[in-house]
Amino acid sequence: MIKTIFFDLDGTLYSHTQKRVPSSTLYAFELLKKQGIKRVLCTGRHVRELEQLGFFELGLDFDGYILLNGQIILDKDLNYIDGTPIDKEETKKIERVFNEKKVSLILETREELFCNFYDDFCLEGLRSVNTDPFPIKEYHGEEIFQVSTYVKKETKEYLRKEFSGCFMTSWNEYGALFVNKQGGKSKGIEKYLKSVNETPKETMAFGDGDNDLDMLEYCGVGVGMGNGTKNVRRRTRLGMGTCQGNYCAIRSAAVANKLFKDKFEGCSDSLSDMKNFLQARWKGITPVMAGKTLREAEMTRGMYELLFNVNGGRRG
Repeated sequence: MIKTIFFDLDGTLYSHTQKRVPSSTLYAFELLKKQGIKRVLCTGRHVRELEQLGFFELGLDFDGYILLNGQIILDKDLNYIDGTPIDKEETKKIERVFNEKKVSLILETREELFCNFYDDFCLEGLRSVNTDPFPIKEYHGEEIFQVSTYVKKETKEYLRKEFSGCFMTSWNEYGALFVNKQGGKSKGIEKYLKSVNETPKETMAFGDGDNDLDMLEYCGVGVGMGNGTKNVRRRTRLGMGTCQGNYCAIRSAAVANKLFKDKFEGCSDSLSDMKNFLQARWKGITPVMAGKTLREAEMTRGMYELLFNVNGGRRG
């Protein structure tokens, strides 16, 4: 039984084009709360960024917060529970690059964010996630939990080599995040689950970026958003290919029925869910219904109608 669900923020809960949380998401959160399922935010954001975004006025009610890609864990009242800073040797390297001011870097400590300077590339990246630049500050040796930046591909590779003792991840083509070598969202989730005496099998996760991959794989059920990166969609896709659209879809319907039939109204009717899924998939492939695609569609029809009796296809 699912006891806790972990949610990414940017592109998963919060739409940067609409600058809001969809009403359907707010309604879903109310249902989860009524069913006693814990909701935990698991994001790469710093709490100061959440405040700037107006996140705490969005109407979402969380039972905990895992910030900076798993490096800081807070309770529902934002009290500090645990954290994993970057080790001291790597911090020295980061401080050197920060002070050289050749690359725009944002150093994220437990309480503050420090930036050496902002170039146009970094400013554009911040605007893409509705974040205003924080004041430029000198860094004085505080524990660093995450380094973030927006850079071109060649600069990202340079930083990867410079900070080789860190774990690097990203959420889009130009964003780069550096955390402790043993870091990542899954590590933060692991610590959180120990604090509430739960196991990964009792969890779900929703995400859309490459920095969500380890979280989606660690939790019992990982759900990749439709707007997710290619890597996310490759690892979590359900209806994107003939194999996934056939075998994986019916297995997932059975899993959903098992997990949620006693939790939410309508989740017990897995056959209707499958019919709706197949109808939506049919709309997508109809325009290219010829040759190999036509043969695959006929195989799908035979599988569901004759083997699984979806539309009463069995005779005799």
